Amino acid sequence: MSETLTAPTIAQIEAMRQIIRPHVMHTPLVPFAGVETDNNGRLHLKLENLQWTGAFKNRPAAALLHSTPREALASGVCTASSGNFGIALSALASQLGIAATVIVPDTAHTGKLERLRRTGARVVQVSHEEWWQTILTHQCGDGNGTYLDAVADTRAMAGNGSIGLEILEQLPDVDTVFVPFGGGGLLCGIAAAIKAIRPEVRIVGCESELATPLAAAFRAGRAVTVPCHAGFISGIGAESVLPRMWPLLQRFVDAAVVVSLPDTVSALRAMLLQGHVLAEGAGAVSVAAARTGQVRGRNMVCVVSGGNIGANVLASILAGEIPQGLVGHAERAVIGPDSRESG
Repeated sequence: MSETLTAPTIAQIEAMRQIIRPHVMHTPLVPFAGVETDNNGRLHLKLENLQWTGAFKNRPAAALLHSTPREALASGVCTASSGNFGIALSALASQLGIAATVIVPDTAHTGKLERLRRTGARVVQVSHEEWWQTILTHQCGDGNGTYLDAVADTRAMAGNGSIGLEILEQLPDVDTVFVPFGGGGLLCGIAAAIKAIRPEVRIVGCESELATPLAAAFRAGRAVTVPCHAGFISGIGAESVLPRMWPLLQRFVDAAVVVSLPDTVSALRAMLLQGHVLAEGAGAVSVAAARTGQVRGRNMVCVVSGGNIGANVLASILAGEIPQGLVGHAERAVIGPDSRESG
């Protein structure tokens, strides 16, 4: 998969928005008081956790399914997913009478696996290493159908770009947008839409300390391998930036913010108790990043990417605990495109 990957144009994003409109919710943007700023900044939450799949992933899933020739879908579709994209793809595919196979890592959360099976998907659980190789090679095995990539596909990014268009309509004077970083499809899609219209808006990629490939890539000036221990924040996290995504991330991302596990747990609690917003770990990383104050703005938006959180994880968080006893080791950090290693 070495061919050049291009970002969607604003025309492609606007066209894809119309294609996926019947399959997605125009999610609300709500003010959130659970953050203190020293410049009278205002924080808003873009609630993609309210999508009918519980996450933004039905946008790229609908984009891919409804822009792929039907003859290419006749033998079914397959993908690699930690849960949310597989749920969205399988649910939408079943509406079209298309079989779906989803390759999941052995670290996938039980709750997401149960939801995935309820959609009718054929679920194949493999080691994290095998799962990552599936993402890199787009090979799901013979007879499993056409591979659909939630990240490194211009059409998927165009679907995600519809979120950027909605943000600009809902908050025209936005100046900073915080987006969770998993593989970069959400981040680059939103950025492509916003920067085509408002290039001065800052786009911030947000990571948990348990997996920091974006911050590491900005430090090194290239994609590098880092330890990855997703823990309860299973919706994001990989050992490396996908090489095909790196040029787009360099182009669109103004900073990468790394947050600690305590920061993430604190954000989840504040969102639920103060904002009445239920998010999963990945969906709260953007809010955690904004609350640290490492990147400041006057009119900020945090994309809450999903809300598929397990009951046991939620119970731990409400008790003020870090789920599964995980304790972080990294410090907070903010890295920009110019923060590269010397030498």
